[in-house]
Amino acid sequence: MTRLARRIVLTTAALALLFAAPAVAHAMVAPMTLQQLVDSSTVIVRVSTGAGHARAVGLDERARPEAIVTDTSLTAERAYKGSRPRHFTLTQPGGKAGGYGLLVSDTPKLAAGERAVLFLDEHGVVGGEQGCLRIVGGQVPALGISLMALEASIGQARRGGLSAADDPAARALKGAGVTPGSDIAAALSANTTYSTSSLAGITSISPARAASGVGQCVTITGTGFGTSAGRVCFPTGTAIDWLGTEAAVETWSDTSVVVVVPRNAQAGLVKLYTAGSGSPSAEYNYDLGFSFLGHHWAQKQVTYYINENTGDMTGEGAAIRRAMDTWNGSGADFTMLYGGSSQKATLTYDAYGNPVRNGQNDLFFTYGIGAGVLAVNYMWVEYEAQTDPGHFVESDLMINDAWTWGDGASATYFDVETIALHELGHTVGLGDQYANLERVMGAAVKGTPRRALTAYEVEGALYAYPAAASARMVLGSSAKLTPVYGKPAYVSVRLYDINGQALPTQTNVLLYQGDTAVATLVASVSDPGLYYGYAPLVKSRTDFTASWPGDGISPACSFSMVVKPKVKLTVNAPEKNRSRRKFAVKGTLAPAHGDASVVFEVWKKYSSRKGYFRYNNYTLLTSKGSFYRKLSLPKGSYRVRIKHGDLGHSDSASTYDYFKVR
Repeated sequence: MTRLARRIVLTTAALALLFAAPAVAHAMVAPMTLQQLVDSSTVIVRVSTGAGHARAVGLDERARPEAIVTDTSLTAERAYKGSRPRHFTLTQPGGKAGGYGLLVSDTPKLAAGERAVLFLDEHGVVGGEQGCLRIVGGQVPALGISLMALEASIGQARRGGLSAADDPAARALKGAGVTPGSDIAAALSANTTYSTSSLAGITSISPARAASGVGQCVTITGTGFGTSAGRVCFPTGTAIDWLGTEAAVETWSDTSVVVVVPRNAQAGLVKLYTAGSGSPSAEYNYDLGFSFLGHHWAQKQVTYYINENTGDMTGEGAAIRRAMDTWNGSGADFTMLYGGSSQKATLTYDAYGNPVRNGQNDLFFTYGIGAGVLAVNYMWVEYEAQTDPGHFVESDLMINDAWTWGDGASATYFDVETIALHELGHTVGLGDQYANLERVMGAAVKGTPRRALTAYEVEGALYAYPAAASARMVLGSSAKLTPVYGKPAYVSVRLYDINGQALPTQTNVLLYQGDTAVATLVASVSDPGLYYGYAPLVKSRTDFTASWPGDGISPACSFSMVVKPKVKLTVNAPEKNRSRRKFAVKGTLAPAHGDASVVFEVWKKYSSRKGYFRYNNYTLLTSKGSFYRKLSLPKGSYRVRIKHGDLGHSDSASTYDYFKVR
């Protein structure tokens, strides 16, 4: 690996920290009412947004950014608490600079020209997305109220008189379908008249459940969508609001819309906006599955060192290890290990004050994370190339000791095991789904401990790390054969259990090319574990997967067979092949797949002894399976060898022809 090929990037799903290192930080944010936002903020200000500029902060020994931050210029329109200069800059982690990127979720992304009410403290924006209330046409869509009503509520909250029934953030939480927990139960239950009934227009979304972050498409069916493309928004997994995350539209018609489920989405009301509409035209309550972050651990395991340093309880390490074991029991091919105790109580910082890697995965309690944050998981991602999705290389998980911690259900503290279970879900590779409180990846409230994964988390873990096959398949003697295109190929396989013992004879084994079953292999009567048959080969390299009773198609049970190409070669009639005059050699190649290449070798016969020596060779591109070459050669006898250009073909896959030049 070259130095230029490797880069470290930080994706932060945490709070608006002023600086961050190249990692992925995922925070557990407690749902906050407006009263809690006001009480936690030192400054509350209405702003208009100017230009944003990303920059690198510090360089490591390879001239890579230690961190990337984005400076956004803001103009203060009105301060509701504290003060800010008329013009000031908000610095948050994230952005792209110098060929590197810092991807940030749950940290507000402010575009030029936007207006918002910001709740700020010394760490940045309070409560992540909850502390950035955008203003659209005099309305605050996240809370479903007008700007004037929000300003009145902030004033009432500052005077300490905002009741649970009057709290607009509590109403938004309830409107998003958040299940009441003891920490916010009064605020959520106070408004009993709020309606979450769907707007008519959408009759179904298929499939019945999709996943976020895996590029899956869904089809929205209904009426009145219009012929011009509008917008579709899914609930945002890192926030509890009414805005949502916009999905990429694939196709749009009056009765059917196909979109890609966006990353960081969660279950809830999917909203469809017709072209030019500022409010949703149709809504549908959709059961979205897991949310995938897009990264893996290359070694499929991670070892944590734990510092049991909270003064609130004893046995916090045991609770965290139970959470690790819960994920280990998901059936996924991934393991979390306990490596021993750690003495760390803060991240490792460089000379610039940015957290950096130390080569060890630590889990500890600490202070100064930020208001509204229960825990944060800094996860470093390494990229091998520009197109590489990246893989995790280190995780440092911090639990905010500013909160009170305990073990079990209580209205006075948060449950350590519940929070650890959530944050370790990020280690597995799953994203937040805050509004779905019944799930492990949902937001946490006091009095509601979680001890088990739901089907959604199990499904996500298995997607990230498919379970190891209960049996494995190896290619039999046919591996040594190079079948010819257009002719059925003999295929034999053997099935073994995980201990290497041949499986007893079962029913037939199906061979697949993609999703299509192309052949049935018959079990040998005399040789248990052997299956054989013939399969059609239609590609230059045919990829097979196999299935047998009780087991689905498994990538672990796959193999490839190289196919010898079928070549027809034509050389000008010998009497026309004159010395030093150009003449044509042409041919066709089957299978004809795209612009495949052929190696065209010209061999000249020795004049004084037997055999040929290589005279020249060329690489030719085929067009729809045809190739053509003009030659100018001296007098003599020649042999032409044509080799298919695909990787894996040997000299035995060559085609020969002979001619003379007079």
